[in-house]
Amino acid sequence: MKPASFDVAVGLFVLSLVPWLPVSGFGEAARRRWRRWMIGLLIYAFAVETIQQFRGIDPRFSQAEPGSQFFGAFFFASALGIMTMAIALAARAFETPAIGRQGLLVVAARWAGASMLMGFLAGFWLSANQGRVVGEAGNLLPLHAGGFHAVQAVPLVALMLAWSRVPVDAARRSVHIAGAAWAAACLAIWWQTAVGRAVIDLASLAGIGAVALLGLWTLTALRALVAWRRA
Repeated sequence: MKPASFDVAVGLFVLSLVPWLPVSGFGEAARRRWRRWMIGLLIYAFAVETIQQFRGIDPRFSQAEPGSQFFGAFFFASALGIMTMAIALAARAFETPAIGRQGLLVVAARWAGASMLMGFLAGFWLSANQGRVVGEAGNLLPLHAGGFHAVQAVPLVALMLAWSRVPVDAARRSVHIAGAAWAAACLAIWWQTAVGRAVIDLASLAGIGAVALLGLWTLTALRALVAWRRA
């Protein structure tokens, strides 16, 4: 299950970045280089994760023979490469004008990039912590996943609104609401995790806030879905 979950999750994450390329402002040559580097890094990461796990070796924190430790070091380097490529693409969204309906995806990429950065930081936290458990009941995986799923959740709202008849200004406000709600929910989950509480623990203000913020994103997404269906 570990290599399956890794390969599917990382593959979907990178595929979700592909729609950003046309609005990134990159030239054709830059987009081609981005695709080639990302494909190469992914192939190596998939190979090491899958082969080492089937050998019974943790590809990240291997204490096995020197060869496995060498491949593990390059596995970490490939993860840094994927992170760099993703952040470089997200950073372009802050330099690209958000004009017209196509600009809705640019706005979504800005917000998703902010949440994605929290997902990467959670990954570093996982490595430094040598595991997902924090304190009594904190778990880093929901934060890690929540940050990365922003690259699907926020652009999805933008795409549905772009395909609808909602005026651009109103659609842009909805994308800002969806993006801000998701990013703020990630911050609430971060706080909940840092103090050692489970994400589903609603006895704290952070837990209640995370649920409310995700509910706000859900409401915005449903309104975008209805607008798209009407169109």
